Amino acid sequence: MKSKYPPPNWGVQLYSPGEVGRTFVTMRDGAKLYIEVFRPDAPGPFPVLLLRNPYHNVGMPPQSRGRDTHRELVSRGYAVVEAEVRGTGLSEGQFRFLHNDGDDGYDTILWIMEQPWCDGNIGLMGGSYLAMDQFAVAAQNPPGLKAMLPEIGGADLYNDMAYRGGVLNLLLIRWTIGQIAHITAPKFPQFTSAPEEVEPAIYEMQEKCHGERIQASVERALAGLPLYEDTFFKEWMAHPNDGPFWQEVSPYSFFSDIKTPVFCLGGWFDFFIEGTLRSFVEIDAPKKLLIGRWFHGEREGFDSLNVKLRWFDYWLKGIDTGVMDEPPVRLFVMGKNEWRYEQTWPPPATSSKFFLRSGDAASGSLNSGNLSLSAPGDSEAFDEIAHDPARPVPSIAYRNADIRRAEEAMLTYTTEPLDDDIEVTGPVEVRLYTSTDATDVDWFVKLTEVHPDGSSIVLSSGVLKGSHYRSHEFPEELAPGRIYPLTIPLASLCRVFPKGHRIRIGIANSDFPEFNLNPLASTSRVYRDAERASHLLLPVRG
Repeated sequence: MKSKYPPPNWGVQLYSPGEVGRTFVTMRDGAKLYIEVFRPDAPGPFPVLLLRNPYHNVGMPPQSRGRDTHRELVSRGYAVVEAEVRGTGLSEGQFRFLHNDGDDGYDTILWIMEQPWCDGNIGLMGGSYLAMDQFAVAAQNPPGLKAMLPEIGGADLYNDMAYRGGVLNLLLIRWTIGQIAHITAPKFPQFTSAPEEVEPAIYEMQEKCHGERIQASVERALAGLPLYEDTFFKEWMAHPNDGPFWQEVSPYSFFSDIKTPVFCLGGWFDFFIEGTLRSFVEIDAPKKLLIGRWFHGEREGFDSLNVKLRWFDYWLKGIDTGVMDEPPVRLFVMGKNEWRYEQTWPPPATSSKFFLRSGDAASGSLNSGNLSLSAPGDSEAFDEIAHDPARPVPSIAYRNADIRRAEEAMLTYTTEPLDDDIEVTGPVEVRLYTSTDATDVDWFVKLTEVHPDGSSIVLSSGVLKGSHYRSHEFPEELAPGRIYPLTIPLASLCRVFPKGHRIRIGIANSDFPEFNLNPLASTSRVYRDAERASHLLLPVRG
């Protein structure tokens, strides 16, 4: 669909940037947060875009940013305010993940509304943490807030981030300890120059297998300093199950209160793809969804600035950019490499069952499983898989990479070469019937596209701790030998599998070092008979 709003001419600067304003704004509890203001070198007033950022102390001290920061937005008549989140950079207080963001964001907007350079129209923007922060702020419906554009943000702090499927996410832990190092290092004279003096010492945490050992390594690395006690990481480690601690600050808990127009932007290979999709579905306000073929933070070949200007010009400046005339959903169709508009997410599709069968389609794995539209018979019983904590299945890559080396230690089930193209667009799910000889076991499932050259490219994945098969809030110890039905959600897709390619799922009991290791050795079964027909559910279109 062609937009009636022409792409901006990036060679034309409507305004020149003025001097950067730097100040502290006092919150309702007396804490002072550091603020920087980038605005045109003109009287104004102007609409304002607010970012609340916890990363300013990482590689770029606040005072080093100059007039050219946010130049494209400033040149088109916006003032941009960057506020350092409580407890980061030069801001006072203690950083607790999303605990203070709603109140602090509200108070910051009240301050902006009082400034002579603000015309009373405010938007929120930013990605990852900055996206989740937007949800906390918008839920309070502050005066003047007219639009928001969250990018690549999670919705569920427990299941999207810290404990995916109930299993500790070690990739997130690496981010966490890096953030702790950057927040705390400047506060202690022992670390005179930098977080770089702290970070290497505590990265060993990622290599540990149990929460208690992670905590011990932190305390040892920091030589008795009270850094561990003063960080949100201790709180996360103290809450391995879902519950009020996670629910009260998870962005999804804010969605029902948000009335601000929202543009949700994400990527199919992003860590938080499900959070992006969930925010679009559950927020009841004027809204848009755009999903590209990106990893976390990537935008290669995509003009995201044009998207932002069209959105904010419409809601903050009253310019008819045509953005609200277009269908609400825009998806990049992988495999066809083209963009497509849809009216809903998920779009209409047929839920097709691909059953786990015996066969000889797979190679280079623990079995020779087949993935078939035909249901199994009574004679097909089960496949076995063993978990040895000393020999975990390696994490090759998160998405879009060949994982054949890992598949050597997995159960794999593969279709025959496809007779025609198959489009899969929507939520993906695997239902397994399993048993184990241990009191708990973790299940990892990866959906891959097998190319004619044999490469197995991972497109989507999911994980579930066995004891969480009913609930992440109230786990149940498994009874050895009992057969349990498991539903494992995988990341949503919009992918055309070409004719001649094959679809595969791989099943394992570990994925290290992306995820924490289950310390219990086990031998488990995946059942695939008529009564317990384990299967993959794909939303097939066309």
